[in-house]
Amino acid sequence: MPTSFTSTDSQVCMWFNKLISSLVGDQIEIESGIANKEKKDFYGAAMNSDYYSLSSNVRLQSTQFFISSMLKDYIEEIKKRNAQPLSLSLKLSNSKILAWAITKDDDEETENKLYLAAAAINAKYYKEGFYISTTIVEESDNYNAPAQYQLLFSNGQL
Repeated sequence: MPTSFTSTDSQVCMWFNKLISSLVGDQIEIESGIANKEKKDFYGAAMNSDYYSLSSNVRLQSTQFFISSMLKDYIEEIKKRNAQPLSLSLKLSNSKILAWAITKDDDEETENKLYLAAAAINAKYYKEGFYISTTIVEESDNYNAPAQYQLLFSNGQL
C-alpha cells in the first residue's frame, strides 16, 4: 500500500543525505574489494542494466519479507486466539505457507480458531499475492504432517 509523502524539507534533506552516504560507503567497499557477494551482484546488475537480475533480486527479497511477516503474524494470531492444536507443522514456499495442524478429536473450537487465524492473515496479505492454507486433522485420524513440512511445535506447546 502506498505511503503518502508528508515529510518536511529538512526530513527530505536528511533522508537523501543518508542515502548518498550509504551509496558512497557501498562504493568504497566495492572499490576496496571488501563488499559481500550480494552487494557486488546487485551493483553489477544495476551498472549493466540487467533488469531481469534486479527484478529477480527484488522478488526474492520481497518474498522473504512477506513470508517471514506472515509467519510472525500467524503465530501471533494463534496465540491471540488461544488456539491450542496438539501440533502444528508448516511448509513455506514462494507465495504461501501451508499449515498442517493436529487437534484433539471433536475440538471444533480449536479448528475454528485456526481457520480464523489463517483468514486474518489472508485478509492482510492476499493483495500482495501471498496466502496461508490450513489443513486440520484430528488425532484419531492418525495422519502425520507430510515429510516436507517442518514441525513448529508439538504437545500443544507454542
